[in-house]
Amino acid sequence: MNWILGRLKWGVAAAALGGPFFAFMGFNETATFKKLEEEGVKAQAYITGATETSRRRGATSYDVDLVWFDKAGEERKAANVDISSSFAREMIQGDEIVVDVIPIRYLEDDTSVDPVVINSLQDQKETAQFMTYGGAATGGVGWLGGLLWFLLGRRKSSDVEAG
Repeated sequence: MNWILGRLKWGVAAAALGGPFFAFMGFNETATFKKLEEEGVKAQAYITGATETSRRRGATSYDVDLVWFDKAGEERKAANVDISSSFAREMIQGDEIVVDVIPIRYLEDDTSVDPVVINSLQDQKETAQFMTYGGAATGGVGWLGGLLWFLLGRRKSSDVEAG
């Protein structure tokens, strides 16, 4: 029984620390997507490469390498730009990329922010929002569990001292 409580204590601590981290990451991504939607410049980008990455638990992520020309006619590049799985299924058939050019939004004055592929923007926004809300909920459960653990632990120790 004690080993279960020990593991549960570590789970509560992980939720209390990891939840807010994921909420913060999701919040930042959501803010970036919003800025790209509101201030981003539309352009047509050429796909120069694509990567499919299979994760341990069966999840697959997709990235593309892009080249486009900004308003001044300068060539810009971005590597490993995330795309949604649904859009990847549309543009990849077998081992072939069947789409050469895709619409993107990029920030003209901030080259540190990767562009976003317009066709996968909605899916990526939903994922970022899930990270924000899910992380906040997980963190809340972790902090509440930690508080209860602390209070119940103090209660037991005061009962032992009184008895």
